[in-house]
This record gives sequence, structure tokens and C-alpha cells, in this order.
Amino acid sequence: MRVMRKANVAKLAVPLLLLLAAFLAGGYFLRCESNRSFVQDALQTAAYEFQKRLAENPEGLSSEAIKQVFITHHNASVSPIWFDDLGNPVDAWGTPFRVSYDQARPVAWVLCESAGPDRSFGTSDDLSFRSEVTIATGMK
Repeated sequence: MRVMRKANVAKLAVPLLLLLAAFLAGGYFLRCESNRSFVQDALQTAAYEFQKRLAENPEGLSSEAIKQVFITHHNASVSPIWFDDLGNPVDAWGTPFRVSYDQARPVAWVLCESAGPDRSFGTSDDLSFRSEVTIATGMK
């Protein structure tokens, strides 16, 4: 029977630990990319729904109506949505979504935003989806 020396064990342990670390880091990055994809899908489907609701309601959208769109999409499994402890929709990193819109003619728009993994708006990892629609000038 051959006895493995401590030096040989150390030579094997280091590459195995590096391989394990790379595997775990890869899983982390895959989860991050998966979350980014899920959040982007949620922003897109919500923006289209907000656009539709704005066309039906020229008065605009209340914060409760915005919340209900995210909840409805979650319940219908249209897009994965996360919720904070108070039941408010948040992105995969726990930050509330930001929704803004303008119904000015001739082009109305809706912008849905996520702060991204760093949880700060206005940085390079933010996610957003903007939907625009041309409004006939004779319509209100």
C-alpha cells in the first residue's frame, strides 16, 4: 500500500479548492443572471399592462393600481415577482420597483425600473423597460 505524503495531499487540495470555488462562484453568477432575466421580464410585462391601463384611464395610475398590476402578474404566474414583508412588490434584490409615465401627446410612455443587484437607482446595473404608444390627437 502506498502512503500519500502531506506534500502530495496539499498539491491536490489547492486545485480542488480552486475548482470548488470556481464552481460555487459560477452558480452565484448564474443565479444573478437568472434574477436579472426574471426582473427584466417582469418589467416588460408590467410596462405593457400599465400602458393598456393608461389608455383606459386618462386620469393616470395610483400607487395601489401599480401595486395590483405586479400582484396580478405574480398570481397569474406571468412573471416572477418578489414581495417585501408588507406585501409590496420588489425586485429580486428587495428594492421596490419604480414606475413613471407620461400621457403627453403624440407619444405616451411608461417606464418600469429596477435598481438591480446594487440596490441603487442611477447605476450601471439598473434594469428598465420603456414602452411607448402614439396617441391619436383627437382622442383623450
